[in-house]
Amino acid sequence: MNPELQRNLWLEFTWSRVALMAGVLGLIFTLGWYSNSPGDDDNRIEVLASIAEGLFIILAVVWGSFKAGRSVSDEIRERTWDTQRLSALSPAGMMLGKLFGATAYVWFGAALCLLVLAYCVSTKLGLAGAVLWCGRLALLALFAQAVALAASLAAVRRGRAQARIDGFLFPLLGAGAFFYARGLLLGDDSVSRVFAGPDDYRWAGFRPEN
Repeated sequence: MNPELQRNLWLEFTWSRVALMAGVLGLIFTLGWYSNSPGDDDNRIEVLASIAEGLFIILAVVWGSFKAGRSVSDEIRERTWDTQRLSALSPAGMMLGKLFGATAYVWFGAALCLLVLAYCVSTKLGLAGAVLWCGRLALLALFAQAVALAASLAAVRRGRAQARIDGFLFPLLGAGAFFYARGLLLGDDSVSRVFAGPDDYRWAGFRPEN
């Protein structure tokens, strides 16, 4: 395994943190499900899907971009970056270790949101449509995190990696990249369009069957 990825996994994952993430998300989803009147399962599923999509964006896009962007600047602040650069790990390996390792805990929570979202979307689009929908979100979120990491590396070259303002810019850059890419590729598209009906749903020419 990539040593940098393994190191970040050791740092990010503890049983208490895993239980906390799963417990908080489970509580939010439970409250979202029971916030609607009993018997109205269609509306419950739509609300649950909206909550899952919103939480995914908060976790994978906003928090994930912050973690990816700070993965390098934190090393510089702790004076460990030069040691890592002198290691035998290749630049590509270091980049992948930072990108996937620093955001591993975030992706754990995001994956739970995707599972709930896939279940909800599958009631309208079927299993294939749900997999495509969730896969699209995951790729866009990964793109946002990569943009934040690239901005962090650019800040290192400018000697500004320790500036605190950069920590606030990374989530903004990641979220901007996510929504710009989604709008460019998919138009004004969100999970609400899935439940509005196939006539209002568009994804690069894909239209679900009734």
